[in-house]
Amino acid sequence: MNFPRKVAVLLFSFVVLAAVARCLQWELPTLRWFFSFTPPAQEGTNPLAREIAIGCILLSLLVIAAVFLWIWGKNFTWNPITLRRFKGFRSIKRGYYS
Repeated sequence: MNFPRKVAVLLFSFVVLAAVARCLQWELPTLRWFFSFTPPAQEGTNPLAREIAIGCILLSLLVIAAVFLWIWGKNFTWNPITLRRFKGFRSIKRGYYS
């Protein structure tokens, strides 16, 4: 699995965890961020419903990004110069472990 597909899997798992945390009412700060927006209250609207709608929109944008990375990331290859830089960075043990 190449780099963009790994990011896609990470994004998709983050979206699933955020949705599950919201359904189970977990108060995890990183996963709760999507649903923490408090829009200005308007007359006749439920502020909780608007907060959930904004969170769902943000999570759906992440799902779209994950699908985009999964589909178009299959032909991704690193530049040879970048690979050489990675190899040089790994050869410096102190920099690689920190």
